[in-house]
Amino acid sequence: GIAGTKDSVLARAAFEITVPTLAHAALAGEVEALRGITENVIVGSQIPIGSGTVDLYMQVSKKKSDK
Repeated sequence: GIAGTKDSVLARAAFEITVPTLAHAALAGEVEALRGITENVIVGSQIPIGSGTVDLYMQVSKKKSDK
C-alpha cells in the first residue's frame, strides 16, 4: 500500500497491520525520526506544520526607524 513505501515506522504501522509492522521494524533496528504529521499525532507531539516550523530572523541594523 501507500504507507508501505514510507520511511516512518509509525506511519507504516498506522496504515498496515500494526503488530507485525512494529515487530519487523524493531528486529531490523529501525529508528523513528518523528518528521511527519502521522507520527507526531500518534505520540502526542506538536505537529510539524504552520508558522512554528520556521525560524525567522531580522537584521535590526537594517530596520527603518519609526520616526
